[in-house]
Amino acid sequence: AAAPTKQAATKAARKGEAGKDGAKTFAKSFAVQIVTWNMNQSSPAGELPEALLRSTAAPADIYVVSTQESGPLPTWERCVTEALVGPEAERTTEGDEGPDTFRLVAQETLWEIHTMVFARRSLRISNLRTGSVATGIGNVLGNKGGVGVGLTVGGNTRILFLNSHFAAHDEKVVERNADYSRIASEMFGATRGPGLDVTSEYDVTVWCGDFNYRVNSNRRAADVLIENKMWEVMRANDQLNAERSKGRCFKGFCEGDITFAPTFKFDNGTDTYDSSAKSRVPSWTDRVLWKCNPFTHSDSVNLKYYSNVPELKDSDHRPVVARLEVSLRAESSKSDGESSEIKSSACAIQ
Repeated sequence: AAAPTKQAATKAARKGEAGKDGAKTFAKSFAVQIVTWNMNQSSPAGELPEALLRSTAAPADIYVVSTQESGPLPTWERCVTEALVGPEAERTTEGDEGPDTFRLVAQETLWEIHTMVFARRSLRISNLRTGSVATGIGNVLGNKGGVGVGLTVGGNTRILFLNSHFAAHDEKVVERNADYSRIASEMFGATRGPGLDVTSEYDVTVWCGDFNYRVNSNRRAADVLIENKMWEVMRANDQLNAERSKGRCFKGFCEGDITFAPTFKFDNGTDTYDSSAKSRVPSWTDRVLWKCNPFTHSDSVNLKYYSNVPELKDSDHRPVVARLEVSLRAESSKSDGESSEIKSSACAIQ
């Protein structure tokens, strides 16, 4: 028999068709582009910059677009959809769309906290879950809190996307830690055993948002550090880094090196940090972290890049983007019950 063509092999990998040994084959990894942006209730004035989604030069397989203090959602949703899928007038019918076009697979909203998840049509997505947890006044109001989208990729790789807006103001560190703990423990409303939270139910968790952790500094010193791009000094005074090192939040999570300017607070429409009477200290309030579950078959997550998007100046925050390469869990359709060896998970930065 003739050897299978490259196109047939690609098709089999995408659809999980069985090979000669009866085992399904899949791509070894998939790329996830994460965007987090506090929109300050604004809308982009024009087209989205390529740096936000990187959908032209280096398309991902899954896009997670998360916002806080979102602008008008119909306008924002249309803007993102057109960037990934194309203008509505140019779209074909669903049956004619190819395997590499994108579809909206899930979205979730809590007041002005909003997440959209797009995926290639060639990806097998299942077990969708969405939910939200309010942490505003009385743990009832949704001005602060988080939304979650959980799903399975390729049959058995479970991934969770969380988007949160924590308590504001420099001194509210304890409250921010409490917001983190409440969202982690109560997302999807499940009852879990001691010491377990929602991340224990997934192979990989990606948590992004406006966490509101600040840099402990005075404004004059911060301005000098920013002018000289002395990010390492500012990172040493970053509240989130300090709280993580003490085990008070985001235990087991990883974050890439921050080599970009603080993302908050700008005068809207400018590159000038807060010139109001409050003169807030510029800080990295907007972050992307990830965690690999050490008790499942999942392999490593590799960070490809981590940056801000200075071109978008409509808000007092700059968007932050991250690209993660996520390994698929080994999957087999063999009927002998053979299982893969359990590996510990790892976080890697490239």
